[in-house]
Amino acid sequence: MSESITTTRRTMLTAAAATLVATVPDVASAQQEDLELLRLGAEFEDYLVRWKAADPRDVAAFNAVMDEQWPLFSKILSRRPRTAVGIGILARAMSLSADGILDTEYENSLDMHICLFVGAMCAFAGVEPVRNTGRYEPVP
Repeated sequence: MSESITTTRRTMLTAAAATLVATVPDVASAQQEDLELLRLGAEFEDYLVRWKAADPRDVAAFNAVMDEQWPLFSKILSRRPRTAVGIGILARAMSLSADGILDTEYENSLDMHICLFVGAMCAFAGVEPVRNTGRYEPVP
């Protein structure tokens, strides 16, 4: 048989490996793409310090901090993470919202499954979810 038309197992495995390598994103490229997400993650951590310090009884101050949350979330959620660190930033930000809806009244609901998924993504990325239970209760 002519070698030019013979497909050996070695040729097939080499071609498969080359295809796999071509589809795996370059690590340096992925990290570069996550730079903005990393900056937003640092901004999110700064926000959490203010959020945790805000006293819900001081309505004006508390609302001022809360008004920062959704614009920041929108910026974070608009980025597509390319690394585990990027996934951690996204998941941690999502956990701030998700934790508040995880309640027994939502048992077996889509909301509960979203919360469980966000928790799984936090675990995968090795980050702690943000717990906010009780932070949104009405001010007396």
